Amino acid sequence: MNDTFITALKNNDLPALKAIPKSDLHNHGIFGGNILDVGKLVNKELFCLKHKIKTLDEMAGWTMNQILPDLYSRQGFISLLEAAMKQAKADGITILEMSIDSCLIDLFVGNEMDAFVSDIKEIKNRVAPDLNLRPELGIKWEKNIEILYGRIDTYLATDFFKTIDLYGPEKAQPIELFDTIYKKAHGKGLKLKAHIGEFGTPGDMLEVIDKLQVTAIQHGIAAANSSVVMQLLADKQIQLNLCPTSNIMLSRVPAMAKHPIRTLYDNGVKVTINSDDMLIFGSSVSEEYLKLYNSGVMTAQELNDIRLIGLDN
Repeated sequence: MNDTFITALKNNDLPALKAIPKSDLHNHGIFGGNILDVGKLVNKELFCLKHKIKTLDEMAGWTMNQILPDLYSRQGFISLLEAAMKQAKADGITILEMSIDSCLIDLFVGNEMDAFVSDIKEIKNRVAPDLNLRPELGIKWEKNIEILYGRIDTYLATDFFKTIDLYGPEKAQPIELFDTIYKKAHGKGLKLKAHIGEFGTPGDMLEVIDKLQVTAIQHGIAAANSSVVMQLLADKQIQLNLCPTSNIMLSRVPAMAKHPIRTLYDNGVKVTINSDDMLIFGSSVSEEYLKLYNSGVMTAQELNDIRLIGLDN
């Protein structure tokens, strides 16, 4: 399989790449589907983001205008998660850590968690039976903390979630407010993640690592600017789940050839390659590997090594 992956990269053979097992460990579920499949749900033509933007607010505004209005319901929520699982299967994803937004759970599921979990499991078994699905509890950095304190036990009582993640505007609230939440998640055996170091600083990453004891970071590209942080990540084996096209489209990186994955990899940091928001950015995990290879950032062998790191999670 290793030789097959390397050969497929060298031949620019996207169908072959899609057939080879990969992980997607940074996937925002409702935005994880293929634009064509989601377009069929709403019976209209949809388009991925075509131009670079600079802020998460711009991205949120774009998605609300382009995608979510016709799917802003319980059934729409579930249909988008189904689309993400279908896309994962089509792209050869065998391990999917799919984020499920706690705000949407509050809005469309409420206390009917058992029914919701049953629906997601039924969909997974129907559309991607061989997929190792690891549902992720996605929490916005700016979520009302009192609501979160009141709801966390309901989320965790299902034993459905396998990971937890803070996402959105980094450090929108003091990190220590999430200490109790992360301790509860750790007590339930969840993998601890956080979005940090995409818009913020290496120092922000150090603070999150220290206060929340995360074992994986979503993005974390700011680490490439600090030898101290890269050494800490390497020593503690804290993994960065990178999404190159997302970083470019959000103006965090100027071009694929300039992506800091090269610096991170060379400094011994564990990295994986992921989709982030397929529905928005239009780049699958297989396409991310191909873009990195064609840009000359990584060799085919190095990319295969990264693929194997993802599968070892």
